[in-house]
Amino acid sequence: MNIEERKQYVYNEALEELKEDNDIFVAACEELDSWDGFLGDDRVYNMEDFDELMSGKSPLEIARDIEDNNFSTSDDYFMWTIYGVESTDDKYDVYHSNYSEEAVLDELIDKYNHVSLYGNDRFDELVRILFEEDFGVDEEGEEETETDKEFKERIDMIWYREGERLFALFLSRYNI
Repeated sequence: MNIEERKQYVYNEALEELKEDNDIFVAACEELDSWDGFLGDDRVYNMEDFDELMSGKSPLEIARDIEDNNFSTSDDYFMWTIYGVESTDDKYDVYHSNYSEEAVLDELIDKYNHVSLYGNDRFDELVRILFEEDFGVDEEGEEETETDKEFKERIDMIWYREGERLFALFLSRYNI
């Protein structure tokens, strides 16, 4: 594999992680937002924060914001839209309707030094490899420092290290 094929291989692995785990996608969107306002007006808030975020508004203004909208206090989250305040049970659906996995991954790679991805070491390591362009070739990109097989094994081993970490955590939590 040449350097571009290796880059695409790692990119596809990271993209698969984003597509398979909604929590990683939501966390990535919110982390990017905390750095540079990535979400813009698409931010989703916990329903618990409704009173605080609505403080300073009159009851009539609040009623106008939620009138004729999809709003239920039994939902977990709410957001402002062009129509007013709407509620939702799933942040992923809101973020995913506005941002593709590719767009989020590209932003994470670009801003890797400024964001922190917690909760998935494999995904974080894949993004690090993409950011640092650590594709197993020398700095000029000419000579392989590891074979294709070694490169793929290194990428695949990220998964096993994450699994081992989670297994150790499980064992320690249940005193096994």
